Amino acid sequence: HCAVRALEACIAALEQDPANARLRFQLGRTLLASGAEKEARVYLEKAALDGYAASSAALGDLLFLEEATEKDALE
Repeated sequence: HCAVRALEACIAALEQDPANARLRFQLGRTLLASGAEKEARVYLEKAALDGYAASSAALGDLLFLEEATEKDALE
């Protein structure tokens, strides 16, 4: 229930300020926490490309986890 409210709040904030990299990062992080990795990656990448360092770090963590998951699946 809290995750839904967090997503709604992030989406509403981003609609008000669509160029805000911090808000894209927050939405990406919220999507990631809710298990929507593909959607999260889109927002994290956009924020990282805009120079938002925290998003670059979160994207790196996501890519690391994706690679580890793929590697485990192959073993």
